[in-house]
Amino acid sequence: MVVLRILDIRWMLAGSLLSSILFFFGNVQDIQGQISEYSHKEQFIIPLVENVPEIDGKLEDQVWNQAPVFNLFTTADGRIIEDDLSSQVRLMYDKSYLYFSFLNRDPDPETLKIAMSVHDKMKITEDDNVALYILPDNMQDSFLRINVNAGNIIIDICKISIELKAKIRNKEIPEEMIPLLMPFTDPKAWNPKSLKTEVSIGKDYWSVEGRIAFEDLLQSQVPKNKNWGWNFARKIVGERVEPEIIWFQRGWQFLRPRAFVAMGFEE
Repeated sequence: MVVLRILDIRWMLAGSLLSSILFFFGNVQDIQGQISEYSHKEQFIIPLVENVPEIDGKLEDQVWNQAPVFNLFTTADGRIIEDDLSSQVRLMYDKSYLYFSFLNRDPDPETLKIAMSVHDKMKITEDDNVALYILPDNMQDSFLRINVNAGNIIIDICKISIELKAKIRNKEIPEEMIPLLMPFTDPKAWNPKSLKTEVSIGKDYWSVEGRIAFEDLLQSQVPKNKNWGWNFARKIVGERVEPEIIWFQRGWQFLRPRAFVAMGFEE
């Protein structure tokens, strides 16, 4: 089992060319930034499964019971919300895909805001939506973000550090790497073809179910024996609660984000 640790990521990049290459491709052993114990002292691991769920948004497949539950019930200012507005997130994987789900309690789903209907428009974040933040171990202070609103409209974004963007644009990296990295200077250039999500809305909840291939997470193979950084959030539109509830937050740093919780993959 892997003890959760907080990855307080600093937006810093080593100056040398070799460090830039290692930074992106995952050979850096020491994660930049301070590492401290997660306050709940819990242990989590993302389970490896043989049977996989049908991606229909309903979360009825029994295999989801094998996945640990990550509860979202804390607002940005640290308040605990009512249970009927809380969320549960689960993760699991097989040899090809990462699977994720959000179960969002809501006493009145008819009031869900679903205004945006176009892919990769930031206004999706003004709708009722959930967010999955992923920090693969080979990306350091860069990260991947997937938002899904209650109408199953998606934002998928790859954000890389300002320092690495400058190196790409100034051609301070090997020439053969430039075509690979250049698209990511535009956050919206990451459009994973394997990403599939579905949404289901019930009488007192709405749920999201999804999958994405590891190759679309910029991985050449399943990352066993690796710790990745994770965080989850949910936007609730209305006056019932602070607009965003999150899994782990360190003030507004989350939105950059500099705070992730590390967990590994079952072997």
